[in-house]
Amino acid sequence: MISPELQQRVTAEIQRCLKIANEQHKVNSIAGRNQNGYIFPHVEYKRIGRVAGRAYYHQWKIVLNPDFFVNEAENMINDTVPHEIAHLVTGVKNSCRKLYERRYKPHGQEWQDVMTSFGCKPKRCHNYDTTHARRRVHQKFKFQCGCGVHLVGLKIYRKITQENRTYTCKKCKAKLIAA
Repeated sequence: MISPELQQRVTAEIQRCLKIANEQHKVNSIAGRNQNGYIFPHVEYKRIGRVAGRAYYHQWKIVLNPDFFVNEAENMINDTVPHEIAHLVTGVKNSCRKLYERRYKPHGQEWQDVMTSFGCKPKRCHNYDTTHARRRVHQKFKFQCGCGVHLVGLKIYRKITQENRTYTCKKCKAKLIAA
């Protein structure tokens, strides 16, 4: 997890960005706003592989990857946090559009304008060192049939072991049995 000091700095950066958004990018929408302007979003710190952050404007939430705060704390605060807040602001602005209007582009001109208003360079991707970022490893399970051993994923494994389903080999048509 990240330190309380870094969390306070993230909070301060979000507040700075929201202040600018309230001054320059006002919209009339329910999601993410109240009568005083954009409200503070829910912030989660969660391992999400090589992704530095994600924004969910329908839930008014951002997710930040704590693995990148180890070596890239300044960049996370100064680039990634405004990047994700810009997605929230742009997403809400575009959710107010009528269905026949043009589609919202996640890193389009509107998002770039919001990033520029935050005083940030509108970059689409980060160039952080990802060697320390944890990725999810999908576990495989061995099953055998008449022609050999097969590896199956967790979903199929659970169906076979917990739901008593049977799966057959595509080659030899024999039933798969735990190896």
